[in-house]
Amino acid sequence: MDFTKFPFTARSNSSAISRGSSRFTFSRFFANCVKKGVALSFIRMMNIIKSFKDLPPQLLTALAHDPAFFIWFAFDEWLWSLQRTILFALKKYRRVAVYACHAVGKSHLASRIVPWFLQTHKNSIVIVTAPRFEQAKNNIWRRVVEAYAKSRIKLAGKPTSTEWNVYLGKNTSAKLAWYAKVETSSKEDGFQGIHAPYLLFIFDEASGIPDFVWNATEGNLASGEGYWLAIGNPLRPEGRFYQTLFDPRFVKIRISAFDTPLFTGELETIPEKYRPILESTLISPEFVEQVKRVYGENSAMYKVKVLGEFPITQSASSLFPEHLIEYAFNNENAPKDIGGNVVTIDPAGFGEDHTIITVWQGLYQVDLIRIPANTLGQIASKVERIVRDYNIDAVIFDRTGLGEGLGDLLLHLPTEVFGVHFSQKARKASQFADTRTEMYFNLAKALRDKQVRLYPDPKLKEELLAMEVSIDTKGRYKLEPKKNIRAKLGRSPDSADAVALRFAMVNFLDDISDSFSPDLDF
Repeated sequence: MDFTKFPFTARSNSSAISRGSSRFTFSRFFANCVKKGVALSFIRMMNIIKSFKDLPPQLLTALAHDPAFFIWFAFDEWLWSLQRTILFALKKYRRVAVYACHAVGKSHLASRIVPWFLQTHKNSIVIVTAPRFEQAKNNIWRRVVEAYAKSRIKLAGKPTSTEWNVYLGKNTSAKLAWYAKVETSSKEDGFQGIHAPYLLFIFDEASGIPDFVWNATEGNLASGEGYWLAIGNPLRPEGRFYQTLFDPRFVKIRISAFDTPLFTGELETIPEKYRPILESTLISPEFVEQVKRVYGENSAMYKVKVLGEFPITQSASSLFPEHLIEYAFNNENAPKDIGGNVVTIDPAGFGEDHTIITVWQGLYQVDLIRIPANTLGQIASKVERIVRDYNIDAVIFDRTGLGEGLGDLLLHLPTEVFGVHFSQKARKASQFADTRTEMYFNLAKALRDKQVRLYPDPKLKEELLAMEVSIDTKGRYKLEPKKNIRAKLGRSPDSADAVALRFAMVNFLDDISDSFSPDLDF
């Protein structure tokens, strides 16, 4: 029998992590069983091994030392080479940061690490977290529960929807021995005072986990035998996940689409039984081509989702790529016959930011007028002159706050007047959290289709680059709160809001699922 065909953990020949090594470790106990012709299925059929607690000490030791062997033994799952490399690094070096492209099985692997650690390390504690509690439950813990259900041997304890307690005795009221659980990253006290002989922290989508959680985890790992796995898309070149690149305590593993079995040919070396699940779940050449076509090879999205690299200057969750903003500043071919001549207004009161007025011919922005905060009457007078000078067909203004009063002063204008509440329900309410998010996505779609000309303005560019998008608890796109953008810029994004208002009364998103669909892992 060719032992190299077992999916056990790759063993490096040096202190560096080897990729795709052909050498594997495996249990001496299991090897002896194989030599004697005693297959695992035969052992199970004879009921020699009914549950994890019945495992011979030699086999238990082998499973503890080789997590890939455990995953195959318990769940009959085949890991591809870099998944095994991650396991080897975690077991040997204890702190591992994985910067991965889209769909490489990182969350699935994390869900299998939970039962391996919990079952093979007595009195252990495993903490799983993500930027949002529901994210940790859906990405990892759901798969933990599935793993328990499919296990070929009965595992100790039983997972609930958020935790997995292991007890010393049959009575569930017995003293708690060890556990795994999902913890929210929004509360610092959930990470305080966690101590055990063996600790494992799993950070999923680590770019979005707050600094205080990283700091508290550092303190928890000060004693005992501690392990730390931080995984995710490298979304932004800042924060603690990015800083692991320069932390010598972390082993760094980057996974590009071109490292995966569908690109390297590794799939053909994997037993046919396991190929369909890998083919259906790993990143595909079609996805890579789609990202390349929609965003371009030089975009932040391509770097993150395909290459597994941190973007150089811009977050991958940014809604507006810099090169498209620059193109829009110089796009003299933008149509001037769509939607008529329009004025938009983002009003500001005394002591606040500037009032911004934009002037449009179709999708061609003619002007951006920035005036100091003024009275509503003065703003209305300025708009009236613009309406007359440019033969305006429609006025669109922000009704939020001061805008309520402005609307009354604009009703006498010889044109249509529309007020927009940024927080009101979106037209495509199943996709967007509010109107503000939807109109910015309309703008983004127009930019990507190269259908808009923006008035060249440094502040407008800065504000658009600061716009980031996430996914809310209902699975809808949601633009970053305005207060966060104000904190980043030191001012309100009034110019961007005024420009986005042009796209509040039109819908460019009928084909959004086909031509523009950011796949964010927040």
